[in-house]
Parts: sequence; structure tokens; C-alpha cells
Amino acid sequence: PNHFSAESAISAGPQQQVANHRPTHQAQTQTRSVVDRPAANAAPQLATSQPPIGLDGRCPVTLISQGKWKKGDRRWGAVHRGKVYLFAGEEQQKTFLKSPDDFSPVLAGLDVVQLADAGKVVEGTRRFGVLFDDDGTGPSPSRIYLFDSVESRNRFEATPDQFLRPVMQAMQQGNLDSLVR
Repeated sequence: PNHFSAESAISAGPQQQVANHRPTHQAQTQTRSVVDRPAANAAPQLATSQPPIGLDGRCPVTLISQGKWKKGDRRWGAVHRGKVYLFAGEEQQKTFLKSPDDFSPVLAGLDVVQLADAGKVVEGTRRFGVLFDDDGTGPSPSRIYLFDSVESRNRFEATPDQFLRPVMQAMQQGNLDSLVR
């Protein structure tokens, strides 16, 4: 209903509209975490190497700001947290570089359900992603969460607080050790 999936916008064309998912749970986070910013030595760099392409080459800025999947242009890329993100144009690249963690997938695209439940570090995929308003300000900004299966995505959507609290706490502490058992 309020998520994108392989059956809807994820596998649809690049201009497909994507609905934001706003939390319906009681304990909403009221402010955005600013601690999730990369440290000075982890600042995003212009793409010059061959790390994997994030979000299957779709522009994360266009997804967050317009709710649309748009194919990125290789001329406008940046490396952030070990992935290359491609952007629709120079403006989207500049926006991303100002605040990359606001536009890149949460925890660099790791499946937060697998991490919180079993301590497993499992890459999520765009196919099982959601846009989720984890700060409660809706309709935007939302964050991109990626999962490795429809089951993980469904568990997250059923009880987001179960996963948001430990994730936000780990991001504020600056490490993931509290999630990995």
C-alpha cells in the first residue's frame, strides 16, 4: 500500500511515482539525527573508482525529493560509504554532496531487520525498498530503507519501532557494534 516494491515503483520505469510511508506507530522520532553525518575523513568523494553502483544507478535525490525513480547519469556520480551513487544532473549531485546521509540508504543499504534480529550484515536491494518517514515530519524528508526479502520488509513495516530505535541509537553512537551480536 504505502511502500514501493518490485511489484510497483521499484521495478517500474524511472519516472514512476513512489508513495512515502509515514509511521503510524506512537513513538515517532521528532527530530532528524545530525550525528549520522559522515566524519570529516569519510566525506563523499567524486566517483573515480569502481565501487558497486548504489540503488541500481537511480538518483537518490530525485527519489527523496520527488518520489520518482530516475536513472542517474554517469557524469554526475559520487562515492559514499563504499557505493557509487549516480544523479540525474549537477544540481542533484550538489544537493547530495551537501548532506549525503540524508539521501543515501540508511546504514549504507544494510537490511536493518537482519541486522537487529540476528546480527547479520546483509545487503538490502532496491527491489525490497521502502521510503519511510522515520523522523515523523512527513511528507518529506523520508529515508530509504533496503531489505533483502519481502519478509524483512513486511516485518519492518509491521513494527518499525522495533527496528528504528536500535538503528537510530547505533547511528548516534557512531558504530554498529550494539546491533551485531
